[in-house]
Amino acid sequence: MKPYALDPFELVMSPNMAIVDTNVLMAAFIPSDDGQHDTAKAFLELWGETGIALLPIPVLIEAWGMIVGSRKNRAAGLAMLEWALDPFLVRLIPGDGGHANEVSAIAIQYEVDVVDAWILWLVTDIYGRCELNERIRIATLDITDFLPCAGKFPLRLYDIDACEDLEF
Repeated sequence: MKPYALDPFELVMSPNMAIVDTNVLMAAFIPSDDGQHDTAKAFLELWGETGIALLPIPVLIEAWGMIVGSRKNRAAGLAMLEWALDPFLVRLIPGDGGHANEVSAIAIQYEVDVVDAWILWLVTDIYGRCELNERIRIATLDITDFLPCAGKFPLRLYDIDACEDLEF
Protein backbone atom coordinates (compact mmCIF):
# COMPACT_ATOMS: atom_id res chain seq x y z
CA MET A 1 0.00 0.00 0.00
CA LYS A 2 1.29 3.47 -0.92
CA PRO A 3 1.46 6.22 1.73
CA TYR A 4 -0.82 9.22 1.46
CA ALA A 5 1.20 12.41 0.94
CA LEU A 6 0.04 15.98 0.50
CA ASP A 7 1.44 18.20 -2.22
CA PRO A 8 4.27 20.44 -1.04
CA PHE A 9 3.26 23.98 -0.20
CA GLU A 10 5.44 27.05 -0.47
CA LEU A 11 4.62 30.64 0.38
CA VAL A 12 6.82 33.63 -0.32
CA MET A 13 5.67 36.41 1.99
CA SER A 14 5.38 40.00 0.85
CA PRO A 15 4.22 43.18 2.62
CA ASN A 16 0.93 43.24 0.72
CA MET A 17 -0.41 40.03 2.25
CA ALA A 18 -2.96 39.61 5.02
CA ILE A 19 -4.48 36.58 6.72
CA VAL A 20 -8.24 37.00 6.42
CA ASP A 21 -10.35 36.23 9.50
CA THR A 22 -13.67 34.37 9.29
CA ASN A 23 -15.72 37.43 10.22
CA VAL A 24 -14.50 39.24 7.10
CA LEU A 25 -15.75 36.43 4.87
CA MET A 26 -19.06 36.27 6.73
CA ALA A 27 -19.61 40.00 6.32
CA ALA A 28 -18.45 40.12 2.71
CA PHE A 29 -20.61 37.29 1.44
CA ILE A 30 -23.76 37.67 3.61
CA PRO A 31 -25.59 40.96 2.97
CA SER A 32 -26.59 42.87 6.10
CA ASP A 33 -27.89 46.26 7.14
CA ASP A 34 -25.12 47.03 9.64
CA GLY A 35 -22.64 48.43 7.09
CA GLN A 36 -20.11 45.66 7.65
CA HIS A 37 -21.15 43.93 4.43
CA ASP A 38 -20.18 46.93 2.32
CA THR A 39 -16.98 47.47 4.32
CA ALA A 40 -15.86 43.84 4.07
CA LYS A 41 -16.79 43.54 0.41
CA ALA A 42 -14.92 46.76 -0.42
CA PHE A 43 -11.91 45.52 1.54
CA LEU A 44 -11.75 42.24 -0.40
CA GLU A 45 -12.14 44.07 -3.72
CA LEU A 46 -9.50 46.70 -2.85
CA TRP A 47 -7.15 44.12 -1.38
CA GLY A 48 -7.57 42.12 -4.60
CA GLU A 49 -6.16 45.07 -6.53
CA THR A 50 -3.21 45.73 -4.22
CA GLY A 51 -2.44 42.54 -2.33
CA ILE A 52 -3.02 38.86 -1.74
CA ALA A 53 -5.39 37.44 0.84
CA LEU A 54 -3.94 34.53 2.80
CA LEU A 55 -6.80 32.16 3.57
CA PRO A 56 -6.15 29.31 5.97
CA ILE A 57 -8.27 26.26 5.15
CA PRO A 58 -9.71 26.19 8.73
CA VAL A 59 -11.01 29.76 8.17
CA LEU A 60 -12.61 28.72 4.88
CA ILE A 61 -14.22 25.69 6.52
CA GLU A 62 -15.53 27.75 9.45
CA ALA A 63 -16.95 30.40 7.11
CA TRP A 64 -18.58 27.75 4.91
CA GLY A 65 -20.19 26.16 7.97
CA MET A 66 -21.56 29.49 9.12
CA ILE A 67 -22.72 30.71 5.70
CA VAL A 68 -24.11 27.46 4.29
CA GLY A 69 -24.75 25.44 7.44
CA SER A 70 -26.08 28.04 9.88
CA ARG A 71 -27.41 30.71 7.51
CA LYS A 72 -28.54 28.25 4.80
CA ASN A 73 -27.16 30.51 2.06
CA ARG A 74 -25.60 28.14 -0.45
CA ALA A 75 -25.32 30.83 -3.15
CA ALA A 76 -23.24 33.02 -0.82
CA GLY A 77 -21.09 30.02 0.12
CA LEU A 78 -20.45 29.22 -3.53
CA ALA A 79 -19.58 32.87 -4.24
CA MET A 80 -17.09 32.72 -1.37
CA LEU A 81 -15.56 29.54 -2.79
CA GLU A 82 -15.27 31.12 -6.23
CA TRP A 83 -13.41 34.06 -4.67
CA ALA A 84 -11.23 31.75 -2.54
CA LEU A 85 -10.18 29.69 -5.56
CA ASP A 86 -8.94 32.69 -7.56
CA PRO A 87 -5.14 32.41 -7.38
CA PHE A 88 -4.73 36.08 -8.30
CA LEU A 89 -6.67 37.16 -5.20
CA VAL A 90 -6.19 34.41 -2.63
CA ARG A 91 -3.51 32.04 -1.48
CA LEU A 92 -5.04 29.07 0.33
CA ILE A 93 -2.96 27.89 3.27
CA PRO A 94 -3.36 24.16 3.94
CA GLY A 95 -3.72 22.79 7.43
CA ASP A 96 -2.40 19.55 8.80
CA GLY A 97 -2.59 17.75 12.10
CA GLY A 98 1.14 17.95 12.78
CA HIS A 99 0.73 21.01 14.97
CA ALA A 100 -2.63 20.17 16.59
CA ASN A 101 -1.14 20.03 20.10
CA GLU A 102 0.35 23.51 19.70
CA VAL A 103 -2.94 24.90 18.37
CA SER A 104 -4.79 23.28 21.26
CA ALA A 105 -2.36 24.80 23.77
CA ILE A 106 -2.89 28.27 22.28
CA ALA A 107 -6.69 27.85 22.40
CA ILE A 108 -6.53 26.83 26.05
CA GLN A 109 -3.96 29.38 27.22
CA TYR A 110 -5.46 32.41 25.46
CA GLU A 111 -9.11 31.32 25.59
CA VAL A 112 -9.68 31.72 21.85
CA ASP A 113 -11.56 29.42 19.52
CA VAL A 114 -9.62 26.77 17.62
CA VAL A 115 -9.64 28.66 14.30
CA ASP A 116 -8.24 31.80 15.93
CA ALA A 117 -5.68 29.58 17.69
CA TRP A 118 -4.75 28.11 14.32
CA ILE A 119 -4.29 31.63 12.91
CA LEU A 120 -2.08 32.55 15.87
CA TRP A 121 -0.01 29.38 15.42
CA LEU A 122 0.28 30.11 11.67
CA VAL A 123 1.42 33.71 12.27
CA THR A 124 4.16 32.47 14.59
CA ASP A 125 5.20 29.68 12.24
CA ILE A 126 5.38 31.89 9.13
CA TYR A 127 7.19 34.64 11.02
CA GLY A 128 9.83 32.22 12.31
CA ARG A 129 10.33 30.12 9.20
CA CYS A 130 10.48 33.08 6.83
CA GLU A 131 12.72 35.08 9.21
CA LEU A 132 10.53 38.13 8.81
CA ASN A 133 11.20 41.57 10.24
CA GLU A 134 7.60 42.71 9.78
CA ARG A 135 4.77 41.31 11.86
CA ILE A 136 2.10 39.44 9.91
CA ARG A 137 -1.16 41.24 9.19
CA ILE A 138 -4.50 39.74 10.18
CA ALA A 139 -7.49 41.42 8.54
CA THR A 140 -10.51 41.35 10.84
CA LEU A 141 -13.72 43.14 11.66
CA ASP A 142 -13.46 42.24 15.34
CA ILE A 143 -10.06 42.97 16.84
CA THR A 144 -11.29 41.89 20.29
CA ASP A 145 -10.80 38.23 19.31
CA PHE A 146 -7.04 38.83 19.15
CA LEU A 147 -6.45 41.68 21.61
CA PRO A 148 -5.82 39.54 24.72
CA CYS A 149 -2.86 37.84 23.07
CA ALA A 150 -1.75 40.35 20.43
CA GLY A 151 1.48 41.38 22.16
CA LYS A 152 2.53 37.76 22.54
CA PHE A 153 2.46 36.88 18.84
CA PRO A 154 4.18 38.48 15.83
CA LEU A 155 1.02 39.97 14.41
CA ARG A 156 -0.48 43.28 13.53
CA LEU A 157 -4.19 43.59 13.28
CA TYR A 158 -5.72 45.33 10.30
CA ASP A 159 -8.97 46.83 11.52
CA ILE A 160 -11.12 46.92 8.40
CA ASP A 161 -13.61 49.37 9.91
CA ALA A 162 -10.86 51.87 10.75
CA CYS A 163 -8.72 51.01 7.67
CA GLU A 164 -5.56 50.87 9.76
CA ASP A 165 -2.92 48.53 11.09
CA LEU A 166 -2.73 48.20 14.85
CA GLU A 167 0.72 47.24 16.14
CA PHE A 168 1.32 45.71 19.57
